[in-house]
Formats: sequence, structure tokens, C-alpha cells
Amino acid sequence: MHPKYKHDCTACEFKGHFNGFDVWVCPSKRPSIIARAGDTPGNYACNSVEMFVDGIKNNEDIGIGDGKVMKFQDYIFSEHCIDYHKAWLLALATR
Repeated sequence: MHPKYKHDCTACEFKGHFNGFDVWVCPSKRPSIIARAGDTPGNYACNSVEMFVDGIKNNEDIGIGDGKVMKFQDYIFSEHCIDYHKAWLLALATR
């Protein structure tokens, strides 16, 4: 599998194309997970792997709009889960 979109960091590792996104992991001092949806510089979402995994492990609250919150584990498998979070979850499963 090859990336669909351009990504300019040579240190990043391509993990696959999930849910419409190219997903990369940057192995820096604080590894990040990136979901890229296009070639333009701002067409991506990024978060630290540690923060995302901790959210799942600790089952923290996450806002889902209109002042509502739900537990992270419930959120991941709900209709409220945004597409790049689904892509990150699938990419982490392949690590």
C-alpha cells in the first residue's frame, strides 16, 4: 500500500490508508499520529500517540458537541467519533 497524499516529513512512517486518510506515525521524541486527507499543508489532523492512547486506556471524557461529553471508549465506537479518530485507531491497531 502506498500513500495517496504528499507528506513532507521523511522521518514519518506510513501506516496505511484508513477511512479516507493516509495515516502516518512520526517517531520523534514524542511520537505523533497524523491523518492526512489531501496534499495541501493544512489538510491533516495530528495528535500525540501517547495522548490518544491514554485517552483510550484511561477512558477519559471527550466533548461531543452541545456541551455533551461521553467516555472515550464509548466515543470511539459511537456515531459521534470523527473520521480521523477512526483512522488513528485503525493505524494504532497495525503498530
